[in-house]
Amino acid sequence: MQLDYIDGLLHVSLTICYRAHSLTIDNLVIDTGAAHSLIF
Repeated sequence: MQLDYIDGLLHVSLTICYRAHSLTIDNLVIDTGAAHSLIF
């Protein structure tokens, strides 16, 4: 897993596999729970 720090937010790609199908979500923002985190 590769974490990217873009514009002050952590981004990652997530792949979900279910019954021989897969879905990849790119640039998923990881919420750290910090009070100053905003997602637009």
